[in-house]
Amino acid sequence: MKSKHLLFLLFTFISIIILSCKGKVNSQKKVHTVKLPGIERTDENLINLYFQNQPEDTIWREDILTFYKNRNYKLAWSYKGKFIPQANYVINMIKNIDEEGFSMECFPTNDIWHHYIQLSDYQKSILPEHIKAREEFDIFLSITFFKYARKIWAGINNPEKYDWFITKKTINERELLMSILKAELDSTFSASKFHPLHRQYKLLKETLIQYRKIARQGGWGNITKSTYKIKPGDTSSIIKQLRYRLAFESKVLKADTSNYFDSTLVFALKKFQFCHGLETTGILDSYTIDELNIPVEKRILQISANMERWRWLPEKGSDLYLAINIPEFALHVYEENKHAWQMNVIVGKTLSHTPIFSNEIQFLVFNPSWNVPKSIAVKELLPLQKKDPAYLTRNNMQVFMSNKLNTPIHPDSIIWHSINEQNFNLTFIQTPGPENPLGKVKFLFPNTFDVYLHDTPAKHLFTQKERGFSHGCIRLEEPMKLAQYLLEKQGMWKEKEINKLLEMDKEVYMKLKKKVPVYIVYFTTWMDSNENVHFRKDIYGLDQKLIDELNF
Repeated sequence: MKSKHLLFLLFTFISIIILSCKGKVNSQKKVHTVKLPGIERTDENLINLYFQNQPEDTIWREDILTFYKNRNYKLAWSYKGKFIPQANYVINMIKNIDEEGFSMECFPTNDIWHHYIQLSDYQKSILPEHIKAREEFDIFLSITFFKYARKIWAGINNPEKYDWFITKKTINERELLMSILKAELDSTFSASKFHPLHRQYKLLKETLIQYRKIARQGGWGNITKSTYKIKPGDTSSIIKQLRYRLAFESKVLKADTSNYFDSTLVFALKKFQFCHGLETTGILDSYTIDELNIPVEKRILQISANMERWRWLPEKGSDLYLAINIPEFALHVYEENKHAWQMNVIVGKTLSHTPIFSNEIQFLVFNPSWNVPKSIAVKELLPLQKKDPAYLTRNNMQVFMSNKLNTPIHPDSIIWHSINEQNFNLTFIQTPGPENPLGKVKFLFPNTFDVYLHDTPAKHLFTQKERGFSHGCIRLEEPMKLAQYLLEKQGMWKEKEINKLLEMDKEVYMKLKKKVPVYIVYFTTWMDSNENVHFRKDIYGLDQKLIDELNF
């Protein structure tokens, strides 16, 4: 994609080439014998002329004018006619934008590099046309940096469009550029310390580079689907295909021609299954083949979408925080930004998503009652009560008028067949007990989604690999472990007293001394502590939504 303003620059560059070709030797002699100006400057008129020719860049006008005005219009990317190391570094970053997950069409990378090289041939020249070309390119490169910084270091402006409601990280492109330009001007300069990116982003970027290389080599091919499961010790032509496929991601496996399912191959297959959320059987079944046959090009898009989400997250967590990754069906505990431990969770179904947001846990509630959401009360419980007049009573459900929660109503006093979704004005509350779906404890944090973490009596569901069973809340496999952990961290755990509370079946609120941040996130690919890349299914279709609308 060529920008219009490059046509404007191109005319200047053609003029330079013509002039240089007419008397190349003489002009070079002049450059080396005439004293260079100490400082080169642009001016407001030239900046305004740029935006007249490039109206689509007008959003950057005030930033660019302020940036150059604050430096008294001194050129940013060259000094005494010579490009500074930061210019080369930034242009190389833009040139390699595909390593950040974006298409090369996002920026006119070839044009930028071409003009940079061309201008480098005229460094230190005091010819008016060369000086003007440097001034124009300086403005152009500053604007391109602003565009790049926002796209790569901050991401899109409206992640809410993609169901992401965690407060987005922000950056000030002008301050970032000034910080980079103030760094030591030597050949070893690196802007890496300025990158406001997470370690996970860096690891995914390295994986993306590897996968793009595999794609350029033709991909990893497909494995033929078998009518039977292939087990360790078997011999089959399909095993040769499996060995070839796994060798692309294995550090120990070689793509030889063996058709025998040996122990090394079993180990590599189990690792693949583990990293893709499959049963780690070491047996080649249809589910495993489906994952193996996902093209590398699709994995590249998946990595790119998840790198975009990492751009949105705040840069630093607190001393202690929780992170629930929805597609992974897992809760992670972090201390000092290091992974401490994790547990399995159950999340919302496809039609009742667990929302993506963050807040802080303020209360633990032991023996919680369940205030049934209206949608569940109307669509699920009301029909059951109409069929069975004793249903609510048998399940320890209290009924209230929605505006009078202090006085329960006996279910027998209500004419249930006259109640429908339009006139429903009741609240159902299930009292604490063994049948209560919230179990023995819940963890409360303020949010508009009415979502929280809680125990569950349905423990058998945790045996499933894919655990999208809830109405949106997050069910914990080990809720009492988390309760004890949080309370111990704040010196509030008193085992005998809490055990006594649990035996009473009385609802008790316990306020934490210090709030604990919790992030509910959506990542379908990540790197673990051993730097193994993991992939999971896009259970809510949010990867595809990003891929369809952003230019990856």
